[in-house]
Amino acid sequence: CGAWRHRHGRISTIWSRASAPVDDPAAKYLYLRGAGRTGLQPYGASEVLGRSLLERRELVLVEGLLDVHHFRARGVFNVVALGGTSTRSSAFEALAGLGVSTVTVCLDRDRPGRAATARIVDRAAAAARSPAILVLDANHLAPSKDPDEFLREHGPDAWLKLLGTRECGIAWRAVELLESVMPDSNAPARRAALSRAGAWLGRLPARLAVEQEDAVRMVAERCGYSPEAVERAFRARFWVEQRRPEQADVGRAL
Repeated sequence: CGAWRHRHGRISTIWSRASAPVDDPAAKYLYLRGAGRTGLQPYGASEVLGRSLLERRELVLVEGLLDVHHFRARGVFNVVALGGTSTRSSAFEALAGLGVSTVTVCLDRDRPGRAATARIVDRAAAAARSPAILVLDANHLAPSKDPDEFLREHGPDAWLKLLGTRECGIAWRAVELLESVMPDSNAPARRAALSRAGAWLGRLPARLAVEQEDAVRMVAERCGYSPEAVERAFRARFWVEQRRPEQADVGRAL
């Protein structure tokens, strides 16, 4: 069990792990009745953010609350937890305001964990400001099912080495939207995949322009097209639509 603290150190709720196996992952942890968790920073963040600015610049975000304590017991102190598979854009805005420059997302190696990773990248991208979001693809944990199991089986040195495989969250999310499409897939499948990725990339804010450009390059290579052709198509089909209100305002002013 443990205390989940507000950003100012005040205890907001206390949690405990269910003693018996449960079918519903949401029932794995028990919390104080009536004590909401909405708006709380990730579990363990209050302790990490109390360390020096240098020590708190990079955080690793995992699912399980117990994982935080297992990592700390092995000398890894920059791990914080969702306590589930959801978060809000405001959480990333708060972390950015507290001096966190990078958040690496590493959730469980299962379908819900993968879907949650995509949602987290979406929330961070939608935030007014956010630390840089990296993804440690859970497939790199195999055969371990989650970061905690990997740490227990391989140790801290292997974990630090594994962090070297993390990638830009924006590029990871865009490639994830391509699903199983490869360069040798048929043309309709490749173009449909490009549409999914382009529509998502076209909604990104200007602050992510560099990440967007890298993602376009990766999407193009995966679909068997040149980056130049894909960028021209994306600008014409998806990105120009976001400029139309502004262009209309200019037209009215003239």
